[in-house]
Amino acid sequence: MLHDKIDVPDKDKKNYADKFDDKYYGNEEDFITFINSDIFAVKGDYDETWEFIKKDGNSFKRYSNFHLFINDWVELLNGEGN
Repeated sequence: MLHDKIDVPDKDKKNYADKFDDKYYGNEEDFITFINSDIFAVKGDYDETWEFIKKDGNSFKRYSNFHLFINDWVELLNGEGN
């Protein structure tokens, strides 16, 4: 995957993106597991996660709160949202 690479040429970025797409297209459950991984999914609510991501260069260290959106979206699809 691209996240551990530095100074990747544009042509290689496309190849990595295509591989990522191939791996998760039509495989939503694995993507949800991936996006919720402890490796980069910051724990907490929206405000807490953004505070963490903004500090100490964490935004450059692969941290994300995209899982919050994905999890809310999944809940809505499953009829669990408010």
